Amino acid sequence: MKLFARLFWILFGVFVIGIVTVCLVEPSSVWSRIATGLITGSFVGLVNTLTNYFHTRQVFFEKMALSLLDVEFNLGEDYIHAKTRNFFIADMSKKQMIKYAAENEHLEDTITKSEKMHKRYQELASKFDFEAYVPLIPWTRKKTMKVLETMDELISFELVHLYGDYRFCFDFTLLSSPASKEEQQMVIGDPDEFYDHVVQENKDYQDLIAYNLNSLADLTESLSPRMKGVVSKMHMEILSRMPFSIRDVYLCDAVIRDVRSERAAEVEKEWEGEVDDTDESGDVDSLSPPESKIN
Repeated sequence: MKLFARLFWILFGVFVIGIVTVCLVEPSSVWSRIATGLITGSFVGLVNTLTNYFHTRQVFFEKMALSLLDVEFNLGEDYIHAKTRNFFIADMSKKQMIKYAAENEHLEDTITKSEKMHKRYQELASKFDFEAYVPLIPWTRKKTMKVLETMDELISFELVHLYGDYRFCFDFTLLSSPASKEEQQMVIGDPDEFYDHVVQENKDYQDLIAYNLNSLADLTESLSPRMKGVVSKMHMEILSRMPFSIRDVYLCDAVIRDVRSERAAEVEKEWEGEVDDTDESGDVDSLSPPESKIN
């Protein structure tokens, strides 16, 4: 689309120059004939360029609609699995869950599954070339560009890195490690607190997927009205129905919370607490950068 948009404005400039030249020179002069040729050629080029641009734009957004549908199915399936696992954990006692994890959840299997998830979302992200969309008129479609950029951030960052949160859900196996109590204490700390931590990781993982699904629904809802007259009726229906299918099928009883923002706020709060404690004790050097200590 970038090529056709640039070509359109170049041809439009040639067309304007031809019109101005025809108006200024003698009708019988050579320059008048040259200008007439410029007008005719640039006009035909403008028509062809516009046709190619609108066709390319339609193909781009229709492919994107189908890709978003794939993202919904993959994310929805992962959400159902996470929800089912949390139901399973809630029905198990602590001893039963630790025993089950030791017998059925092996580190190698978890790593393999998480790598498959990583690859799956990488393949979905590779289908989205958001930078390929260029508005024909540069200062228009700012909201569309904003929605596309946010979608790119959601799919290329949030979903591609979801596999890391998935891995943390299976740390119950650390509680059944054959290591000594001293070694276990050094790695995971208090076993009861660590168990509660892993349970919370599973809940956070489910809520994180729910938050991403809800973000996908919001973004699709913002994009679909701007696709009227751009995509076919079938693809328009896909985009317009997607927010409702996400909320009605997957998120009907979901908790929508921004897990990553909550974690960042907790880290910031802990850091501020450490700073306050250091200020009270007067130990400023402990927070100084390494360079200041050396100097």
